[in-house]
Amino acid sequence: MLFTSTVFLLVFLPIAVAGYWLINRFHYNTYSLWWLLAVSVIFYGWIDWRYVPLLSVSVLINFLVGKALQKDPRKWLLVLGIIFNLAWLWYFKYNNFFLESLNQLANTDWSLPSFLFPLGISFYTFQQITYIMDSWRQKIKESRFWHYSLYVAFFPQVIAGPIVHHGDMMKQFDDLKRHHFLRSNFGLGLFLFALGLMKKVLLADPLGDVVDVGYQNPEQLDFVTSWMISAMYSLQLYFDFSGYTEMAVGIGYMLNIKLPFNFKSPYTSQSFTEFWRRWHITLSNFLRDYVYFPLGGSRVSYLRNLTNVMIVFLLSGVWHGVGWTFIIWGALHGLMVCLERIFQEPLAKVAGWIKWVFTLLMLNFFWVYFRAPDFQVAHTVLGKMLGISGNSQSDEFFNNTTNNEGYLWLWENSRIYSLTDKISELASNTQNLIWFPLVGIIFWISWLAFSDTPEITSKFRCGVCNTISIVLMFTLCFCMLYYFPQASSEATKFLYSRF
Repeated sequence: MLFTSTVFLLVFLPIAVAGYWLINRFHYNTYSLWWLLAVSVIFYGWIDWRYVPLLSVSVLINFLVGKALQKDPRKWLLVLGIIFNLAWLWYFKYNNFFLESLNQLANTDWSLPSFLFPLGISFYTFQQITYIMDSWRQKIKESRFWHYSLYVAFFPQVIAGPIVHHGDMMKQFDDLKRHHFLRSNFGLGLFLFALGLMKKVLLADPLGDVVDVGYQNPEQLDFVTSWMISAMYSLQLYFDFSGYTEMAVGIGYMLNIKLPFNFKSPYTSQSFTEFWRRWHITLSNFLRDYVYFPLGGSRVSYLRNLTNVMIVFLLSGVWHGVGWTFIIWGALHGLMVCLERIFQEPLAKVAGWIKWVFTLLMLNFFWVYFRAPDFQVAHTVLGKMLGISGNSQSDEFFNNTTNNEGYLWLWENSRIYSLTDKISELASNTQNLIWFPLVGIIFWISWLAFSDTPEITSKFRCGVCNTISIVLMFTLCFCMLYYFPQASSEATKFLYSRF
């Protein structure tokens, strides 16, 4: 059951939210949290019931380790807890990759039975590491099992974050004021949810159609189309993941529970260092607080500090996905951050717009490793982008680009192409009057999509304009889901849920 599925939008979410507030209305605050835990288990089990026992085992073991550390913070027990979590993640996520790599190196043919890959395992594993680490540091004095279970399994963020701290959630679960309905929070929640849904359905998925075709046929790309699909993937990934986060945060606000934002206009960054302060913020904070600082942070020697940076980004690459392409992606980002530290003084003299353009181009370049299924595809696309691998297209292809036939293969199976046809048909039926409001809607969507969501949130007020915005966003999304039913299918899972 995806956030974009009609079952979730029209059945599950209304029942979950209405049930929570109905129970709170009768002042059964404890039971309202039990309700959230029950619907969270149903949500996770709806995707695949086999996920539930795996999550339950992980939750139980981490809870017991955390309780023991709260009473007696022994380092060996902390290490044992971290090893369990990493081994759990390795077993379900990296086993096959490790064996394939070993078979290639040793020319062997070892194999293991295929494993179930639980959605969200990377997120909830790291989240539980924060729990046992904070228990060892005595930041958590006590915990209750069912509260802890809700903290891990909370349905808005169990699949793809944001990664939250136990203490932050417990304060909200125990705060009786948060069990009183607030119209302002509910309105903001609807706005954020609609904004995230719009980013996913109207922007990310249609862009993904074109990106998929490009990466399935990399040999057909040329210099222009290779850069085009790279830029489109950069946008797809941002709209997809930020859209999920905003939907999760929006559901939280509907329930008077505040979840952290993960993005702050990352593509306005003028350096990779700044980018990682704006992109996937909760993961960056986790790696900073639980990896970089324990390694010594910036309090160690210059060379050791650069080594710590590389370790953090290599770990980020490994966390994001299974494959050497993700490791290379992480290493490249780490290298760029290290170079920015080495050349900090001369870079300070470079104009901001030059640094922004350079950062944006390099991000697009590096995303190829993130998206490509293997090195062969990645290097084919990168070669096209650099213009060094030769163009596989014939002269006839380039001649055809003048009448838009040459690039047709890239667009014809996409929702963008179909949507353009529907809009053109509607325009002809309305004597082109549709173009006036349509242009306004396009500019409005673009402004919302690239706006700083935390800033919008801080300025949000319930009123006529925002009510119209919410209704319009939901209307556009449901129209898209109606005309393109595949938008709510398993094929359009949120990209980060696969990590």
